[in-house]
Amino acid sequence: MATSAAPGVAEKSEAHLLWLFHTALHAALDARDRPCPEYTLDVLTEHYEPARLDFVRFMTGWGFRGNCTWAEDKARAYLARAFP
Repeated sequence: MATSAAPGVAEKSEAHLLWLFHTALHAALDARDRPCPEYTLDVLTEHYEPARLDFVRFMTGWGFRGNCTWAEDKARAYLARAFP
């Protein structure tokens, strides 16, 4: 979402896009007979925030493209919550 979504899309539909990804992930796992019911949308969301932070760290070294302001703002907010 930080580099692929058009500006404004991630802000308005981040939760929905995560839900779509989670649904597709479970469908793919089920199709391979490897269901993972314990990997809930809440767990995915918990993993997503530090992953987005790491991506912003990566962009810092390689250059910002796409929705970088949104991603940086979300990373700062996550850091403020995680490390008050």
